[in-house]
Amino acid sequence: MVAKYPKLDKKAIDAEAEKIVEAMIDITRAIRNIRAENKVEANKWVAADVYCGQLISDIIPYASAIETLAKVKPLDFKNSRLPGMPGEKFVVAVLKESDVVVPMTSMIDLAVEREKIQKELVQIEADANRLSTRLKDEAFLSKAPAAVVAKEKERLAERKDHAARLKRQIGETG
Repeated sequence: MVAKYPKLDKKAIDAEAEKIVEAMIDITRAIRNIRAENKVEANKWVAADVYCGQLISDIIPYASAIETLAKVKPLDFKNSRLPGMPGEKFVVAVLKESDVVVPMTSMIDLAVEREKIQKELVQIEADANRLSTRLKDEAFLSKAPAAVVAKEKERLAERKDHAARLKRQIGETG
């Protein structure tokens, strides 16, 4: 049996509904991406504010779907964001039809995170000290090929950079 290929019915297209669904998908995706980028545990709920302007009345009925799909509660919808409002303690996703603002405090326990960073910093600094000692050793420098010495210097520079970034992170969480 052969049937005709279906034709598009232009009357069935609802541009406004597509705009609303696209905004919902963008909001959900943004919150999920923020959770992933900040390594939030899958079972942890986070808070979020969504500034969606004119779409606020159209998106609010779907808040429970967004909450479930993005694992976010409370989810507050607001009309517009005040300029310069979020600072270092927020993650902001600027989307096509809205802005999503997630407070860092809802994603991580700052004391636990600071402790993790400090442990990592101790390990990185110990590794950097070991590399530095090795690069000061005349016996190593005289016996090792130039490529190995260059690789060790590169690793030392990477460790120092990593340590500096970790110290900056500790300052931001403090």
